[in-house]
Amino acid sequence: MDSPLSRQAIGMAVRGEDLVLVHASVRGAQIDWSLDRVPGLFREGDAPSVKIPERFRNPRATRVLVWPVDRMLRRDLDAAGQTEDDLRAAVGANLPSFFPTPADTALLWDLHVADTADQRRVAWLGGVFASGLEATLARLSEAGLAPSRVVPSGMGCAALRFAAGSNAEAPDRMLEVTPSGWATHTYHGLSWTGCRAGSGAPAESLVREARENGWLVCRWDDRAQPEEASRAMTIEHVAMGGALLAAPAHPRGATSFNLLGRTKGKDWLRSAPLRWTAAAAALTISLVIFADARAHRAGIDAQRLDAVAATLGRDAERVERLRNANDGMQGVHDRLARLESSYTPRWRMLAAITEATPDSAWVQRIEMTDHDFVLDVESASVSEVLGALEGSPDLGNAQQAAGQQTIEGGAARFRVMGVFDFSRTDDAQGGS
Repeated sequence: MDSPLSRQAIGMAVRGEDLVLVHASVRGAQIDWSLDRVPGLFREGDAPSVKIPERFRNPRATRVLVWPVDRMLRRDLDAAGQTEDDLRAAVGANLPSFFPTPADTALLWDLHVADTADQRRVAWLGGVFASGLEATLARLSEAGLAPSRVVPSGMGCAALRFAAGSNAEAPDRMLEVTPSGWATHTYHGLSWTGCRAGSGAPAESLVREARENGWLVCRWDDRAQPEEASRAMTIEHVAMGGALLAAPAHPRGATSFNLLGRTKGKDWLRSAPLRWTAAAAALTISLVIFADARAHRAGIDAQRLDAVAATLGRDAERVERLRNANDGMQGVHDRLARLESSYTPRWRMLAAITEATPDSAWVQRIEMTDHDFVLDVESASVSEVLGALEGSPDLGNAQQAAGQQTIEGGAARFRVMGVFDFSRTDDAQGGS
């Protein structure tokens, strides 16, 4: 059972008819993870009768849906000298200039501001037609998993870099391959700075460039190439990044993007009758104001006093916001210091399990702490799985939990426990 003192965060990603779920329970600097898949949730027709684990229905949990960027409308903007709020206001007032769409088409959008490695301030503008998300959001809502945020996939991977605790822990480029297309992402420190994307399979030259330059490679179909094993990521990593975006330990500046928070509405003043109504209302207000000039002048002094009081109130609020921001940054620095000295990156743990697990085995569920792991596995050979895990230089003490279940085809469903031990790999790298 989740502790009432912990914060619950859930990341979600959709692959075909299946939903991938990652649950994060955050208490202080400790994050406990559990992963699950819900097969057939998005099957066409009536909502299927599927069982959702209760921990994912927790009303206290914040749920984030990660959406592939190759299925989004995208624009890159120069953000020099502008705040994020100013840019949002400018884009919202002129959205058709950025995304030319029919007036009656609903568009969900938001933007992300970041500083690049060459000291440029850029903004990434992303949008999705509401009709393209409606079916997914409706099915999630029916299952009791309605998200409060929808973010691009590259931003979730930036959250994983934060969890790694070091700017140098992972490459600054990533190739992402989804069922619908591909994207290349760039990162600066712990921040996602943008991407380029396309539909269909990536060109062989792009795959070769990623391999030769040591990029991270995220394949949503879980089929990492042998040469990508040490830097491979899967759809579980994508969902995990979504959970980290909802976790309170993530830096504030990277968590504002939300497709559910911005919409393109109709410009009602384009309607001629409404323009006449607005003009008549303005004329009526003007007549009321000037009907008694002396009363108007007397009210000016009161308005000035109100303005001074409001200014003082805003100054106090600004000081409070700065104090809270400073406290938040101090907390982030303290956490980074702890991570640098003791934390093992989650992507490294998942990579160790992925690399060690035989191709003939299917890992249904993973639970991890900083020191040990529990796997629910389907395989025709228990001994093969245990031997493969025990033979990994980064894993140890692999053993089967009591009991197993024989399933159709002669395979077995069983649980394996073990511990992480990266000391041998680290010692070997240190001695080389």
